[in-house]
Amino acid sequence: MALTQDQINNQLENVPQWEVSNEKFISRSFKFKQYMDGVQFAYDIGRTAEEMDHHPSIQIEYGEVVVAVTSHDAGGLTERDFKLAQKIDDTFEKMK
Repeated sequence: MALTQDQINNQLENVPQWEVSNEKFISRSFKFKQYMDGVQFAYDIGRTAEEMDHHPSIQIEYGEVVVAVTSHDAGGLTERDFKLAQKIDDTFEKMK
């Protein structure tokens, strides 16, 4: 079930660098010095997403990876989206 705006705001406190887009997605941009670091990051979060059976949109550019998460089946954001966002943040922190 999709979260209410108040629930979304509460969840954003746990992933403060993520932004709500179109009221149905959360997204974040991650910066990298090397292209292959971004590719490795995308691979790592892809493995996590596969384990969770919850797949984000991942855009790889030189020096930047943009990730967007939503629950299409719920028609908006769910707790699962925010759990994945937290795992993605954890993966990024480990790469630093």
